[in-house]
Amino acid sequence: MKAQTSPWRARLLLINLALVILLLGLAPYPRAFTGAMQRAVAQQTAREYGAALDSYKQAARHDADSPLPWLAIGQVLLEQNRPVQAAIAFREAEHLGAGLSAMVGLGESHAKRSDWAAAMQTWMEALVIAPDDAGLLVSLGRGSVAQGHFDQAAGFLQQALVLEPEDDAAIEAHQLLGRLLLESDPAAAAEHLRQAGDRYLLAVLEGAQAEANET
Repeated sequence: MKAQTSPWRARLLLINLALVILLLGLAPYPRAFTGAMQRAVAQQTAREYGAALDSYKQAARHDADSPLPWLAIGQVLLEQNRPVQAAIAFREAEHLGAGLSAMVGLGESHAKRSDWAAAMQTWMEALVIAPDDAGLLVSLGRGSVAQGHFDQAAGFLQQALVLEPEDDAAIEAHQLLGRLLLESDPAAAAEHLRQAGDRYLLAVLEGAQAEANET
């Protein structure tokens, strides 16, 4: 079973960044920094990644103590499939005090390179800071799947669903659990796939069950 880098985590980082930018007017940031960040967010949203990187780097020059541009640079580099450079950016953000967001991004950078041991270690360290973060638990479940630790993966994913039964993290957890349980518990797998909205795999599973019942 092949695990993939979480699009949910990528979206969350961008959404959080956009919300922070909207609030920058309440903080004593230089106007040039605010303008560069707002321009960069718009460029990133439009997938103008080269221009967005230039704008984020410009913002970093306007405020060398802010981790926000480096978080965003890491995000853009992940979207460009440049995980080594992304990891450098997230480490700089962590050095500047970004904390959990930087650790999440760093873990995604490791996962993008299929260095699942490093990703798991980073996410476990982040979980110490935020033990009730369902998204982190889903990431740990994804990493456990990639490493072939399926029982461990199920534990992380079920814990995530207890904490957040209805958000985007829950959708990813249901999808992963549905795939994990396809052979061992088809009925439970079907329910998870329904919750995830994975109609294709659900149809495949139901077709296989119908064929098995006919034989």
